[in-house]
Amino acid sequence: MRNHALPSGCFAGALLLGGSAQADVSDAKQKKHEEHKVGKEKDATPGVKNLTVLDHAARIAPATIPLGITEPASKIQSGFLSNNIIPLASIDDIIRFQPSVYSQNPNGPGMGKAEAMSLRGFQDGQYNMTFDGIPFGDATDLHHTTLSLFISHFLGETQIDRGLGTGSTIGNATFGGTMGFTSKTPPAKRGVSLYRTYGSFNTRAGGIEFDSGKTRFGRAFLDMQHEETNGYLTNSAERRSNLMFKDVIDLAPETTLTLETTYNKEWQ
Repeated sequence: MRNHALPSGCFAGALLLGGSAQADVSDAKQKKHEEHKVGKEKDATPGVKNLTVLDHAARIAPATIPLGITEPASKIQSGFLSNNIIPLASIDDIIRFQPSVYSQNPNGPGMGKAEAMSLRGFQDGQYNMTFDGIPFGDATDLHHTTLSLFISHFLGETQIDRGLGTGSTIGNATFGGTMGFTSKTPPAKRGVSLYRTYGSFNTRAGGIEFDSGKTRFGRAFLDMQHEETNGYLTNSAERRSNLMFKDVIDLAPETTLTLETTYNKEWQ
């Protein structure tokens, strides 16, 4: 009995061990199959784990609010002027993007006189206009012939002040507000820039800008532009030439001397 029971016990143990080994192999195969299936699904499904993008947002907002203001005002920065306004545009094409401002030019952007400019309901002649802080206007009255003035390529910034101003605000008809235009600052690097545009009604314009960079005579630029158009209106052809020179000389850390001149000639 003892000799017979021993082989039986060994045979039963072998069966148990064999069944356990087969179960382990099956579980391993199933697990490997599932892992392979999950890997395929991950490969088939695109995903982004850690993505970091570093960049600068373009300053193309048509209006920004200056800091430290005491009355309603908005500002048009140089980025919007250079990226969204055509070089031959007049001041009426620039200010139309501001709150409380209305402007319409029937002969096309940059051409003719915008007769319908208004600020907070005040018509042209009832508000103030300045260029680098200096008030300007027609010699006969307080109106402004937009085509005879500087073009957008000469400007670096525009600020629309929809308040009465303060005691230090100079100009004509300041009760209607102030449209302040600032010429662009000469760049610190030397260079030459060419620009050209073409549009409907045989409108064409081109210009060139020379930048001196930083020299012992200061930082200066010379910008020249010429345009011609048949105009949107019948028999309203125009030609216009513009020139601007500006030199900024550093006399002291907080003192500068600015030499500036503009020349505009138009034919209608």
